[in-house]
Amino acid sequence: MLLSLSSALYRSAVYFSTFIRCYIHDEQQLLETAERVVMACSESKLNDNSSECQKLCKSKLCCFDEGDYGCQDDASKDCAVYAACEALVEGLAVGAADENEE
Repeated sequence: MLLSLSSALYRSAVYFSTFIRCYIHDEQQLLETAERVVMACSESKLNDNSSECQKLCKSKLCCFDEGDYGCQDDASKDCAVYAACEALVEGLAVGAADENEE
């Protein structure tokens, strides 16, 4: 019985350890994605070329739709990771700072 219990505890520890490693890996990937989105959707990048921002944000634009097609409540969409995509949706006046200076 003791051997069976220690074997079960070992399996549980291995499972838990694997779960934690996967969770940390997933969180790291989400952080890296968020950083890529922030960089790609920055005003300076959008002024230069918005294609990378559009590519990264294409499937997440529902995060900014408050209507019937919105998905901000769908945890599987990771909307917080794609917050910088709002620059596309809000139609930030790309280059507006330059125009105002003239």
